[in-house]
Amino acid sequence: MGGSIPEENVREAIQQACLTELEALKPGNVHVHAEGHGMTVGHFRASAAIAAEHLSRRDTSLGEKILGAVECSVVEVGCNTNLGIVLLCAPLAEAALAAEGEGTLRERLARVLRNLNIEDASYVYEAIRMASPGGLGDSDEHDVADEPTVDLR
Repeated sequence: MGGSIPEENVREAIQQACLTELEALKPGNVHVHAEGHGMTVGHFRASAAIAAEHLSRRDTSLGEKILGAVECSVVEVGCNTNLGIVLLCAPLAEAALAAEGEGTLRERLARVLRNLNIEDASYVYEAIRMASPGGLGDSDEHDVADEPTVDLR
């Protein structure tokens, strides 16, 4: 059985993941060797701290954490710097924060994903709209411009 990970450890892990990602050479994307698209490494570092703060909270739903992280980042730096990594890290952080005795991290992650609901989807859709990622386009079904009718699975 795995135990619950303290909030401060989850916060540090998320921030380090965001900062480590900046070290990777990513042609066409911002990293420590190349800035661009109106974004700087400083924007990403500020967003890393914001994302870590929101995603490590126990007192909000997964969807609220995602929206809070994205919304505060966009307000702070003026653009989308972390939607993708927030969407990736949020379920993992939620699983890490689960109560002790509720299984291994993998089992808790499976439970987090099973428990996603339409309310979480609504918050995530709002976060995606706010981040306004390039190349999003439109969809005939489950378009983020509309309110969700299904959960995120």
